[in-house]
Amino acid sequence: MLVTWHDELSTTNKNVEGRILSLDGTPLTGEILICDAPKEQMYPACGFSGSFFTVAWSDMRELGQVDQLRGDIYTSRVSLDGTVLDPGGIQVTSGPLPEDLPAVGGCDDVCIIAFSQLHGACGNPEVQRIGYVTVQELSVADVGDASPAPRALVAGPSPFREHVRISWSGIPTESLELEVFSATGRRIWTADLDASLGHVTWDGTSSNALRVPNGTYFIRLRSGDEEIATTRVVKVE
Repeated sequence: MLVTWHDELSTTNKNVEGRILSLDGTPLTGEILICDAPKEQMYPACGFSGSFFTVAWSDMRELGQVDQLRGDIYTSRVSLDGTVLDPGGIQVTSGPLPEDLPAVGGCDDVCIIAFSQLHGACGNPEVQRIGYVTVQELSVADVGDASPAPRALVAGPSPFREHVRISWSGIPTESLELEVFSATGRRIWTADLDASLGHVTWDGTSSNALRVPNGTYFIRLRSGDEEIATTRVVKVE
């Protein structure tokens, strides 16, 4: 098991650290520095997918001068030998209102990260909702060889750096529209597709050919006004 905590270096600077233990409590590694980004990283949570640990935390590195904790959720994968696979962390939320207090669960090489999210519903920024993202270990080959369920939409690898393959199956119509949205709901990229193609590659740029920042992106497949399927991916550098 991986035990995680935040280490308070000062009142405005905290790191995320951890240590892998055997089930009888015997330490198997020394202290592992999981994230030492500027400002505060707090409230880490950890899950195990079956082949790697996923650690998520509330991250204040983008906090401005206003004295309010308007953080984002970041995550990092840790291998079974204690190697941090995503040094500095991967940003998985970037909304204008804070996301906080993550919880992590996993199995079958997939982890789900849930978090508290101030939503701004009904014009009230204090309304809280529960959001989630998934982190998985997929290669492009894995996605291409998969046999998705009917009317399925899958994307991988996630996280991705340069390109992500978006595949679909079981679509009865011939013409499709694929849309990619940011975590704030802004449409980033769109494409008109022939359903028989079965897949398309997105290179992480907007419709204006600009590289999009790190974060979570939502993918929606539509036929006319009908929503066929949705999925999401995480982009990193």
